[in-house]
Amino acid sequence: MIDESKLILPDPNNVRIIISDCDGTLLNSKHELTERTIKAINYALDNYDVNFVIATGKTRYSVTHLRKQLNIEKRKNCLAVHSNGCVIYDDKDEVIKEYFMDNDIVIKNIELYNKHLAGKDYSYVLYVRDTLYLPKKGKWTDFLEEYGERVVVIEEPKLLKMIANNEFAINKVCVLTTPDVFYDGFDKILQEFIDSYDDISFITGNTRCYETQPKEISKGASLKYIMEELNIKPEQVMAFGDSFNDISMFEVAGYKYAMGNSEKAVMEVATNVTESNDDDGIAVILENTFMKNKKN
Repeated sequence: MIDESKLILPDPNNVRIIISDCDGTLLNSKHELTERTIKAINYALDNYDVNFVIATGKTRYSVTHLRKQLNIEKRKNCLAVHSNGCVIYDDKDEVIKEYFMDNDIVIKNIELYNKHLAGKDYSYVLYVRDTLYLPKKGKWTDFLEEYGERVVVIEEPKLLKMIANNEFAINKVCVLTTPDVFYDGFDKILQEFIDSYDDISFITGNTRCYETQPKEISKGASLKYIMEELNIKPEQVMAFGDSFNDISMFEVAGYKYAMGNSEKAVMEVATNVTESNDDDGIAVILENTFMKNKKN
């Protein structure tokens, strides 16, 4: 249990954005929103001039049910950041900013996977706005569907031809595999490949998904864009996260809270470490910020 008396919290009347990662942060280990978390978020939204922003490496499609549960569908200024910042939606569910990879680089990236991971447990996946494309069905399509993603399987020869013909506008590409496979030398090979280009970068937000995406695009860059659009200062932002791809948000937000289950690197740059995602870590911070007078 954390010592709630030592939490560093903002003035609730000054907060304008609460931004949160999904898996490992907003959701518990069963990929569920708890009633306590829903109540805390809705209390802040109903009683203060604050907006709730989901920021995730996943697609918009995968969190549609969460937006309904939180009652933030088309709520004013409740924007959304998806695919690690590659796609930003406004409060009317319209795309207002989107970034893409060069399809020639995507093909070369896939060739790299197939050459160096041949015979190993892996698959690659293309993120095309709200749909994920994979070359075969199996363990990794099941993995993505468990996270609520919309998955389409197209056999590799046809898929590669479609990419070459620019039939896809690809936001990012990632390889799905296990850490023991990825870090058995392939991490260095992939990094060398990425470093050979000026317009792509590497990021990971999941121990099974290692991503290549447009350079300088991140959750943090998207948060900064939203802040500029809404004329919001860093000290008016509360950010919640647990993984490496959340650090960029922490670099922008004035108040940043790492979950108790976070990676150590995330905890080190946080304002405070809250309870884990299975112990309503977000609710703990929001209750102490927005509901303290009510509790007393």
